[in-house]
Order: sequence, then structure tokens, then C-alpha cells
Amino acid sequence: MPKIASYIELILATSLLVFLINSYALSHISPILPPQSNLNPNPNPNPNPNPNSNPNPNPNPNPNSNANSNPNSNPNLYGNSRYSVGLDDNTCKKFVASVPNPADRLTGVAGLFNTGTNLLGKVLHESCKIPGRKGGGMRSQVPWGKHNPAFWRTQHFAKSAANVNQTNVLPIVIIKDPLFWMGSMCRHSYAAKWRRIGNCPNLVHPEDHTEHYEVVVDFQNNASHVPPGRVHYDSLIDAWNTWYLDYLNADFPRVMIRFEDLLFHQEEVARELCDCVEGEWLKHSGFDEVEGSAKGTVGAHKNGNGRAEALARYGSKELREEGLNDFDKAFVMGSVDKRLMEIFHYSL
Repeated sequence: MPKIASYIELILATSLLVFLINSYALSHISPILPPQSNLNPNPNPNPNPNPNSNPNPNPNPNPNSNANSNPNSNPNLYGNSRYSVGLDDNTCKKFVASVPNPADRLTGVAGLFNTGTNLLGKVLHESCKIPGRKGGGMRSQVPWGKHNPAFWRTQHFAKSAANVNQTNVLPIVIIKDPLFWMGSMCRHSYAAKWRRIGNCPNLVHPEDHTEHYEVVVDFQNNASHVPPGRVHYDSLIDAWNTWYLDYLNADFPRVMIRFEDLLFHQEEVARELCDCVEGEWLKHSGFDEVEGSAKGTVGAHKNGNGRAEALARYGSKELREEGLNDFDKAFVMGSVDKRLMEIFHYSL
């Protein structure tokens, strides 16, 4: 029995010694850590050292939304106000009174090339209809041709509108900032032709800065058409001036809206235009902006911009002046119609 007691005492003493040694090691020796990872240990993928800023750069939970779909998040050159002609006076009431039967009432899109006519036509057709009117009444173009000058009204019939009473149609005219419009014309000139030397739109001669280039436009036409389809303008900016002044000064009802407002405020613009003709709103379950190119992807419309690309382009001051040298800018300043610029709040 004395030997067993001695063995027990030895085991207890040894265990106590091991415990004391481990305790000392844990308190005085640094632990061995695994190799450092290259991954950012910060759980926030976009750490922001500013405690007052929003740590989430894109608070919109919709993964399909574009950050620029909210005009407030875009460096919008045109502000959040919308500017138009005919929506804030008696034009709409006069037109409705002149065509009292909704079944006879129509709208039609008009605008120069590259101004968003296809987008406007698509938005209106999908979101509004005139009650009792076959096909909804929201036509993709005025019956005298959407790109044709205003004075062609009642003088020409597009192939798809030979039997349309043109006086029953309210033209909805879309206008674009002339600086951006000229850039669009450089990429897709359609029926317009002018001499191009060097930078486009090269409004003035690169050496003789007093010389500017005439623009010829072959508008939609047929063999027996009067007036003739080919129209001459002093310059590209003169084409923009003349075409829109004809509609602005027209003696028949018309509404004019900005392309930029349609781009940044699709639903609001569509609702205003639908109300103008006492139309019926179709988007009761929610309004979805037209995101893809409304022009299509073939022929002359190939490589058209979708909404995301357009939002980025038309929010850029640098792209607005793309291709314009100092002499071009001076020519625009002296030639563009100041009344149009003021009405639609386009800056110089």
C-alpha cells in the first residue's frame, strides 16, 4: 500500500508540473498563425473611410436597373424640369375640340433624323390609346412623313397613310439639343449630305473660316410630289433652325417636346401626351422604360444606342461638344436660332 500511494503522488506531481509548463508557454510565446490570404478581410467590398458617406454606392436593390435610370443620379445637363410647346397652353383643348369624335382623332410623331422619333412612337403606342380609335390612334409618324418639313402637311402622303385625314392628326414633334444632334448626324447622316473635311460636323472650312458648307436633304418623296423632295440649307445648323421653326410657327395645332425629357422622364412625358388627346393610359400595372434601341439593329439604324448608352452620352458635357473646334463653336453661336434655344432651355 505504501508503494501505491507513492505512485499516485508521483502521477499527481507530474500532472501539476505539465499544467504549469503549458500555462507559462501560452502566456509568453506568440501563437503560430496560418499564412495571410490575399482576400480583403473587410466584409464591405467598397470600404469608405468617410463615416458620413453612404457605404453602399448603389442602394437600388433591383439588379436589372441602371444607375442612370434616376435622373438625379446622372450629371443631367438639362435639369429635372421639362420644357415643351403646346402642353401648357390651349393647344390640346383646341385640337380635341376640332376633332370631337375620339374615333376620328389621331396623333403622329415628327422630328428630324436622329431625334428619337422611333423611341417616342414606341413609348406612346405601348402606353396610350385613344378610346374608340381603331389601332389606338397613336401613330409612329405623321401621315405626311415624320422627317419631312411641316409645310408638306396636306401636300404629301406617306405610303402607309394614303387614306388618313391629315387635319385630324396632332403632330407630336420631338427636338434634340443641336450640338448633340449634329454629333448624331455625323454618325448616321441618313438623307442629309454635306461636304466633310477633317473633323465632323466641320461647319466651317478648316482654312477659310468664313466659308461654311451647304447641306442638301433628300426628304421622303414620290415621283409627282410638289414641293420637290430635295431641300437646300445654308448649313447643318440652318437645317435644324429652319425645320423646327416651321413647326414652331405653324398655323395648325402641334405639340413639341424635348428628346432629353423623353430620355430622362419617359413615363411623365408619355402621361402628359396621353392626357393631351384625352387618351386612355394602358400601363396600370407599372411603367417599364424602353431600354433597347427603338430604331432596331439593321440597315441605316444599325448600332443605335439603347437607353443605358444614351443616358451616359447625354449626361456628358464633353460628348456634347465632340467634334466641334473653336471655329465651329463660334459659327453655332452666331447662327443657331436663339428663340428655339431659349424656349427649350438649350445652353450655348
